[in-house]
Amino acid sequence: KAKHSASLFSAGHLAAGTFPYFTDNGTPYARMDDSFQTRTNNQSAQGNVLGRYRLELDQSVFTLVNAFLGRTEGLPGHINNPSQVASLQTQRTLLGLQAKTLRGKHLLTTTSWWSHRDETYDDREDELGLGSQWQKQRSNNLGLRIYDQWFVSEPLSLGLGASGRTESGQSTDLLAQNMGSEQTRAVETTTLHARFDQERFGLESTLHGTFIQYPGTDTPSDRSIDPRLAMIWRWGDHSILRATAGHYLRPPDLDEIFGDRGSLLGNPNLKPEHGWQWDVGLRSRWHSWKH
Repeated sequence: KAKHSASLFSAGHLAAGTFPYFTDNGTPYARMDDSFQTRTNNQSAQGNVLGRYRLELDQSVFTLVNAFLGRTEGLPGHINNPSQVASLQTQRTLLGLQAKTLRGKHLLTTTSWWSHRDETYDDREDELGLGSQWQKQRSNNLGLRIYDQWFVSEPLSLGLGASGRTESGQSTDLLAQNMGSEQTRAVETTTLHARFDQERFGLESTLHGTFIQYPGTDTPSDRSIDPRLAMIWRWGDHSILRATAGHYLRPPDLDEIFGDRGSLLGNPNLKPEHGWQWDVGLRSRWHSWKH
């Protein structure tokens, strides 16, 4: 028998952003120019909505999530040179769908998502000192991930996953009515995973393969193989020892490659960051003495 559940959350705030403050005008030893002034253009308004629908069938569970956020805010600038009308407007939308299906010893999880962001930066009066600007930034992220977990035995499970996503960004100069070219990045990953967990000891290993390319540009593609290992040892009844080590990849975001509103100079030849990381931790919990 199918089971349904749905939920809806909403929240928001409204801040006037006008308040008095004291300023010495940058001359702490001269009291003649000290004064109380009013901070303006610091207002903000935000609203967000989150909806969730869940459907449970015999061996499958489907979950649909939709989230929206809208925000408008003033950009007050430096306290000694405040702005009056500079503003930033933001809209974000996230839509996700996940399906989990259990067949024998296999749990298949499929996740798809789409996210969209619009930001409009308005400083046509050049109040912030970065030049007269009125620009709109738009970005999209569309992806799919498939992961199959195989429960070989009670302590051992194996996993195989693959994912792909497309990221795009575009900037429009609303002052000059000039729409920039769309920048796109494609990321593909493959994951091998193994986990062994008994009462006292657990071991988990992961191997990630990542391939990144930038269609239609001269930015070079990149690939990486990232092994990772994690261990847990339950020492007695009160202590747990954990250790992890692995190789990680952080590709540059689109703003770092192609720039952002003239305030960030992009570098199309920027390489992803590679690095090794490890950590060891011990957690102990002792009951208090009782008399």
